[in-house]
Amino acid sequence: MITIGKIRIESKEGISRLTADIDVDGHSAPLWFEVEPKYEKYLTPERCDAYVLAVLHYAMRYGHDIVCDTPMTVRLWEGLCGQFIPAFQKANSGRCHLVDIKCPLGDEIKRIDEKQVVATGVSCGVDSMHVFAGHANITHGCIWNGHGRNWDETEEKRERTWQALVRRAREFTSHLGIELVVGNSNFDHGCIPEMMWDGMTTNGNLFCIFALQKLWSKYYVASDCAADIFRFSIPLDEDPAHYEFFLFPLVSLPHLQILMDGADKKRIEKIGELIDYKPAQRFLNTCWRLSEDHSNCSHMCPKCMRTMLGLWCHGALERFSGVYDVGYFKTHLHEYLAEVYRGCIHKDFFAEELQPYLRRMNIPMLVKFKAWVIVAKKALKKMLRLGAVSQEFKSR
Repeated sequence: MITIGKIRIESKEGISRLTADIDVDGHSAPLWFEVEPKYEKYLTPERCDAYVLAVLHYAMRYGHDIVCDTPMTVRLWEGLCGQFIPAFQKANSGRCHLVDIKCPLGDEIKRIDEKQVVATGVSCGVDSMHVFAGHANITHGCIWNGHGRNWDETEEKRERTWQALVRRAREFTSHLGIELVVGNSNFDHGCIPEMMWDGMTTNGNLFCIFALQKLWSKYYVASDCAADIFRFSIPLDEDPAHYEFFLFPLVSLPHLQILMDGADKKRIEKIGELIDYKPAQRFLNTCWRLSEDHSNCSHMCPKCMRTMLGLWCHGALERFSGVYDVGYFKTHLHEYLAEVYRGCIHKDFFAEELQPYLRRMNIPMLVKFKAWVIVAKKALKKMLRLGAVSQEFKSR
């Protein structure tokens, strides 16, 4: 059983925090979301919507019902209990818990402002930039401190990296002339066992959005993949982003639409639509490697390498020389090809969608050969490493 305690607002030291204690079979810990004081009036302790959405994936996966004394918006309850949860359970042949949400029901909370507030996340990646490029009506950019930490990160390094992310988001939104909302949460630390941002990104994002549901009229979420990848039948240990397309209409409210952008586009197609978008040429950031200045590594992470290949296939890499090391790419094309070849071997759909574009490029056979040599060497190293581990295990 998951019990959501009294939801309340706490204000201290220039921070306004929405918080509630979450109890899971006797283990209790607070789950909170905090913003600058000027956004306190938009926090929503009158409804448990944000908290139910926060713990829903966890409840389905680990077999818990949800109980709360704070009312839940009736429209949201109907969307989850009447449609999403039973349909998802059926699609997955009963391999998830049919969550029962027990709480009072109430009318929706009205937005405070009459003006239309249209928002989206500011990661400055390809998907994020595609939202901004396609919607001139966006008034607010958002960044949530909810990204999971790497296993070897210290709290100090995590904080420095977070501050770098905020600085970049602030520069970007300032360039566009829109407002930036910065939200902090302990979701990424796992307020309850095994609930982390990584693997539950969709629910973490919805938690932050609904915590401020009095503010938004529309919130665009950038699609992580194209429509041909979306599916409702998916193990609960896989990324919920695969079924966001089905979930968002069921959690939208009359005053708060959760909309998906780019569901009809593959990543390579989004890249093609960004090549003339001037802010992307200055601020595009795709790097998986966290650094204190959060610049693109250009050649050490798969995401940077695939994006640069995509720009190259569109004949636009030179336009992005301000954010990528184009010179390194030109002299090490085989390394970038090797990353795509390895991705295709592992059925990575981001790598596979590059293949048709690469076939159109006049790539010298020697470059392709060097790429396959890299793939073979890495495969051999992996085999030797696994063999050594197996031998060590047998000797114990």
